[in-house]
Amino acid sequence: MVSSTGASSGAASAELHQGGATLCMVPHDATLAARAQRIVRMLDGRVQAELGQAA
Repeated sequence: MVSSTGASSGAASAELHQGGATLCMVPHDATLAARAQRIVRMLDGRVQAELGQAA
């Protein structure tokens, strides 16, 4: 991923979320994932960990 693409998609996601939208992202960039209120880590189709709170 190009870093500028990640930054612009992160900003767009934040704007949508502030407007009340629920988003499901599948980032491969830990910096982008860290912006989320809730992170669900999966491996082989199974939940490995949940971080943060469900809304």
